[in-house]
Amino acid sequence: MIKINPTRRISEREKEGVYKLWNQEYPKNLRYSCMEDFEIYLSELIEPAHFFLMEDGVILGWAFKFKRDEATWIAVILDSKIHGRGFGSALLDELKVDEELLNGWVVEHNTYLRANGKPYQSPIGFYLKNGFIVLPEKRLESPHLSAVQLQWRKIG
Repeated sequence: MIKINPTRRISEREKEGVYKLWNQEYPKNLRYSCMEDFEIYLSELIEPAHFFLMEDGVILGWAFKFKRDEATWIAVILDSKIHGRGFGSALLDELKVDEELLNGWVVEHNTYLRANGKPYQSPIGFYLKNGFIVLPEKRLESPHLSAVQLQWRKIG
């Protein structure tokens, strides 16, 4: 049975699982070459809250939110084998709890490759389906990535 486990602290086993998931699913130019570099990234997150999608002790998805510039930012990574089954939306729903506004970055096209050589499928449609809007004037441009900012605002 697949379930979501929330936590404020990541165990060593969870770190290993999300490190593997990150390097497997994100574009290969965002890969971390070693666990130490990934741990530095994690240690720099301010007030993180993590949500693990687990099945039989295996991490199939990871969503997290954190503070940056007085705003709440998010990221979601799912094992591509479980895309399209509602698990990503369930993780987003967890991220939305107790929040008025969420921000994230998303790649807009399918030209990046994953570590396995397959195209990284832009999740922009997934976020739009889940109530996010694109802020086209807010862009992240680096040698490794081109992305646009997304935002979700609680209604009512």
